[in-house]
Amino acid sequence: MRLSASRALLALALLAAFDSPESLQTAVRPDKGSTVTVSTALPPDQCAVCALGGVNDTLKSCRSSLSLVPEEEVKLLFNCSQPIEQAFTVTIAQTVECTKDICSPTTVETQPSLLSEFSRTYTWELKAPEKTLVGLNILGDGLRETSQPCPDGFQYSVTTPKTNPKGLTQYCRGGSATRLDEPNGAVVSLQVKPRALVESVLFYASAGPLKGRTVVLSVNSSTTVVIRRDPEAPECDVCSLDGSTPQCATNEKTLTNVNNLSLEFSCLKPQDVYSVEIKKKIECTQSTCTPAAGEIEPDVFKDFRRSITWDIGVPQRTVLTLDFPGGLKEMSEAETCPDGHQYSVSTIKSQGEITTSYCKGGTASPLGLLAATSVTTQVLKGSEVDSFTVKVAPRGSRMMSVM
Repeated sequence: MRLSASRALLALALLAAFDSPESLQTAVRPDKGSTVTVSTALPPDQCAVCALGGVNDTLKSCRSSLSLVPEEEVKLLFNCSQPIEQAFTVTIAQTVECTKDICSPTTVETQPSLLSEFSRTYTWELKAPEKTLVGLNILGDGLRETSQPCPDGFQYSVTTPKTNPKGLTQYCRGGSATRLDEPNGAVVSLQVKPRALVESVLFYASAGPLKGRTVVLSVNSSTTVVIRRDPEAPECDVCSLDGSTPQCATNEKTLTNVNNLSLEFSCLKPQDVYSVEIKKKIECTQSTCTPAAGEIEPDVFKDFRRSITWDIGVPQRTVLTLDFPGGLKEMSEAETCPDGHQYSVSTIKSQGEITTSYCKGGTASPLGLLAATSVTTQVLKGSEVDSFTVKVAPRGSRMMSVM
């Protein structure tokens, strides 16, 4: 009895130590399968959450962080020298366990009334067998991908630590995405502000076999496409489906002279795993070039990081003219292009290969060159590839000044 009284007095003394404390007392009962943690970043002498117990709600423990037991009701007392809503945060973590064809639970719930006075982060870890995809059908408004804070304070995010440890995809409400398809180990989260009204059910969960992305492409004999995996990226296969048996590669696959070839990737987002290197040949006489433009059409790898090179062959005593409609600006080795879109033009001269780098936009176009030339550009994900025209003329025709 003396020991219990001493503990109670100690807890009361802790509460008295707060300067003009704000307080809140509430009873909570986390749902089955929910791991609830209440915490504050402020030091214990300024903020604490206390679990009350016993007949007279005697203080049991006061801490900066407190984890609650699922399906057990507990009375909590919050005390802080700062506004309570701003001082404490709540994390509500659940796991969605899936077999190859079904998930449990099938309805992803939030328990919206639980500690709604505070900022809350709901997290759902998705667990499934290998090569199984977990689908979350979004109820209500769809989601839209964004890199900015959400104006209504409802911030969704998805991480896939096993397949893309550095990747984070963020979403806001009010978009066209009505389903999220994620692999085993993905973590879906929702952050909301204090007193935000959260729907009780956000997703329906289902499971099915993992089917990666498929693209269909044609590559002529003057073009070579190399699909190369980042050595630090997670494992993923790329398979060509041009016969009874798929031809698969993990690290690199080279394609040329194929028509309507189906390529199947074994991962959901191959654009985060692979980069694409495209090399095209342009052959010229003294009067015409085939093809007459440097372009990529159609660009089925637009959402991949790409390196594109045009190797342009010309006869002797021929002036090669490259015209970039938007113009070019010559840059030094130390400079970088503001939009990340850089052109490198290399020409073989008597003193060796000469390379000049350019950014888009400027007066350095058209370019006049006197020998075989390579044009290389590095293209970021999602960026368009601007085409340029290729013309030739005998050197004595004086089309223009040359470089």
